[in-house]
Amino acid sequence: MVLFSSFAVASCRRARGLAVFVSQRTAVLALAPPVAAHTKRLSSSRVGRPTQLNGDSQPSASTGIPDLRLLELRAMLDRQIIGHEDAKEALLLGLLAREHVYIEGPPGIGKTQLAEVAAEAAGLSRFFYQFHRDTRVNELIGDATIVREQTPDGEIIRQGLRPGGLLEANVCVLDDISRAPGEALNVLLRMLNERKYAGTALPLRCAIATGNPTREEFFNEPLDPAVLDRFTLQVSAGGLVKGADWEAAARVVRQYCAPASEGSAGNSGINGFSATQWGLYDEGLSAVELPEELMQALLKVLAALVAEHGLGTGHPSLLTDRTFLVKAPRVMRARALLEGRTCCTEEDLYVLRLLTRFRIPEAIHDRISEIIDKVLEEQREEPPPPDKVGQGGGGKGASKGEPPQSQQQQHQPSQEKANDEERTKTKESTFASHLLSALKYMKFFLDSLRGVTPKLNTDPVNIEGAEMLLKSLSGCLQRSTADMWSHAGGVPRQWRPMRCLSEAEDADMVALSLWCSTPSPLLPRTAQRQRTQRGGAMAIIRDISDSMSRPRQEYLLARCASTTVRAIVELARSSHMRVGYTEFGDQSFKHFTRDSGKEFFTRDYLGIQELASNLATRGSTHYQQAIREVLTEFEKVAKLAGSERRWHAVMLSDGEPTAGCRDLTEERAWAQRLKVRFHTIFIGTGRYPAVLAQLAMDTGGRRFQAVPFYESGQVRVVDVSNEPIADMPRWNKWIYGMSL
Repeated sequence: MVLFSSFAVASCRRARGLAVFVSQRTAVLALAPPVAAHTKRLSSSRVGRPTQLNGDSQPSASTGIPDLRLLELRAMLDRQIIGHEDAKEALLLGLLAREHVYIEGPPGIGKTQLAEVAAEAAGLSRFFYQFHRDTRVNELIGDATIVREQTPDGEIIRQGLRPGGLLEANVCVLDDISRAPGEALNVLLRMLNERKYAGTALPLRCAIATGNPTREEFFNEPLDPAVLDRFTLQVSAGGLVKGADWEAAARVVRQYCAPASEGSAGNSGINGFSATQWGLYDEGLSAVELPEELMQALLKVLAALVAEHGLGTGHPSLLTDRTFLVKAPRVMRARALLEGRTCCTEEDLYVLRLLTRFRIPEAIHDRISEIIDKVLEEQREEPPPPDKVGQGGGGKGASKGEPPQSQQQQHQPSQEKANDEERTKTKESTFASHLLSALKYMKFFLDSLRGVTPKLNTDPVNIEGAEMLLKSLSGCLQRSTADMWSHAGGVPRQWRPMRCLSEAEDADMVALSLWCSTPSPLLPRTAQRQRTQRGGAMAIIRDISDSMSRPRQEYLLARCASTTVRAIVELARSSHMRVGYTEFGDQSFKHFTRDSGKEFFTRDYLGIQELASNLATRGSTHYQQAIREVLTEFEKVAKLAGSERRWHAVMLSDGEPTAGCRDLTEERAWAQRLKVRFHTIFIGTGRYPAVLAQLAMDTGGRRFQAVPFYESGQVRVVDVSNEPIADMPRWNKWIYGMSL
């Protein structure tokens, strides 16, 4: 009891609001054994890590005891769902911090059940909705009504709303959010962020969304980054069977084979949980302190992600200010409150792993704990800042901020010595630069003779006209989806006559109201919903024959192709297209990323860009095999695409084929049948290959030429789609005659 009373006194000193919270909690702390039994489960796997920063002790942070109700809530989640420890922790933190949670995983692993159990056990009003392609806004916010009002100017007929669903619930479970249409997501986006609708505040505390991975077998598309960023806590969940967790799998079998009386307990709420209790938790959260040293550690982790891992400007990662400067500190404080502490410690910084799952590349997310370890270790080794400027130096009588007299006398000679050393280093660095350049050329030459793979493309080429190329390709991608078709899950675009009364939901409210007063065979008008086909597929076919190497020009052609491919992948990302990547020399090489598995077309854009960074070249130029393999992949997905297809292929090469069929007659006919548009990019200064030009013309694609300037190491790209093939030699001579 001494421990309990001292904890209460220390907590009361933190803030007046937290005193009420702690005083109510000490009444249930007499049940010490259950608390101690569950404390270990709530703690992070990094138990034992020092809880001090720069040697400053934090007694109030290390003597906390978790709240019994929160421990009971975690115990209920453990009874109902076996495994998924990160998801359970994210749910508890989301409820405490008033933040939204997103859980992604394949079907049948307990995502929805876990969300429902947490929502019901919280003792708050809840709303459950399963999204589908035809979801309407009113299914989320309440029933639409028709209001008729008499005014001096006449009768007014307008659409009203009977609030319900998201507008009245404290906890919302949004199942299969990846299937939601854009109309519903647009409304949901503002409600999740602002917690308001039509100027009225919502009682929404936490929204728990579930979704399936964006893989081909689930037939869904990735969430828009703006929607995904609204969910502060993000977790990826996997199954026990595929994860080979046989111990947990055996527990599931035993649980569901037990008699009903011995099985899992019901999902009833926990005694003591109410809106009032959660309000006390809000007061307790506001009183939790985030030390300055820990705040600096958070900023250093973000700086490491930007500077050391390349997630700064230009990278599509979601390192947003809203999440990591506003939400992350709140979640860290919620974790401290979850463990009964009134001050955050280093352990709380590791909750960043629950925020970065879908915001940064997977390879970097897997190392987030190591990055935090490194930052904390460096911060511990930093000397503490002095309390006063000039403290401990200068001797007696020295003026503040001035060096001693002896240092002033030595200052000028030391400065001259430093200048001499700087000049020597400059000469040495110049000589080293020339020597390194010579060795580099020698290495390129020896590697080309031995067939050794050269370095990756770490020095992208400056391509003049790259924006024009991407803009032209983007126009082709957009034009391929300009024709919209009627779809129940689309957006209202225009009016049409109503066919049956089941379409009354989208009918003109005024016309429907008048029709209800005086029914007639002529039904009122209703909105015609249309949608465009998002996604699609793009194949990139890159020439890696030996003629692309040019070691004396530092692989300028290969680097140009690599840089162009990576830019095209970014374009595909913005258009939500799946990308397939293949290379060809004397043979064809289809590439698969770690996330794509055996699927040629993937949305693992970073994986494709990493593959495209390779500058290895091999063999002669063999178009036919690579094109046939790509068309075979398009053929595989033809049955799923329907009549509306959005298929493109971009082919990069530096010359005519030297092996296989030279005119590609069968392949061009095959591409026309599949409606695949081939866009060709010729990298070189000679005559535009006739087979590339004919392939693009027959399939409705664009033709580009990338002209290298070896002296300056730059490349100019021009659009030659409107130039006749017969005029290509004159056109090439004019391009190359221009100076950069």
